[in-house]
Amino acid sequence: MYRRFFRSCLCTLRLLLCVALGLAFASVPLRGQAALTNSVAYLPSIDTPSDEAALEVAAMQKIADQWDEAVQQHDPYALDLVLSPKLVDISSGGQVTHRDELVALVTKKKSPIRALNQKVSSVRVLGDVAIVNGTYDVAFPPDEEHRAQKDETGVYSQVFERLSNSWVCINSQRTALVAESGHSGSKKKDVRSTAAF
Repeated sequence: MYRRFFRSCLCTLRLLLCVALGLAFASVPLRGQAALTNSVAYLPSIDTPSDEAALEVAAMQKIADQWDEAVQQHDPYALDLVLSPKLVDISSGGQVTHRDELVALVTKKKSPIRALNQKVSSVRVLGDVAIVNGTYDVAFPPDEEHRAQKDETGVYSQVFERLSNSWVCINSQRTALVAESGHSGSKKKDVRSTAAF
């Protein structure tokens, strides 16, 4: 009689031990899955801009505004603050201009650019490099020398490098938007001149 009692207790203990081990092993993946689910919930969505992205756009817009003002004021010193000595500027027509040429062109007495307006739309910061995309408008002076040039609107992509807590542009490339019009399905392109800025 005692033997049956001990055997039944031993079987019950084994069963409880098996159930406890089974639950212990089953809970390990559940905890891991819960941690993975929680970490995914904290990842920022690509579709919605974060506060940090908005701050980066605002900071780069300040630099774009300094650049625009320097061009309009023909101020070489202000341009030096936003343009890297390594700058390569590619106009919408494919003309390559380096920083010194660009500063000389923009700051001469009869500058080919009357007004520049850059609007930053997106910024991606990768360590000490920032890629900036946006739109621009260039207005040319209505004098004899620049009469053939039409004002230009387009999109740009710029690469900035961080140097001692400030950003300087090392590459700028523009694409002019072309006005299309036509009759009976034909498209006529509005040919625009290229401008360096």
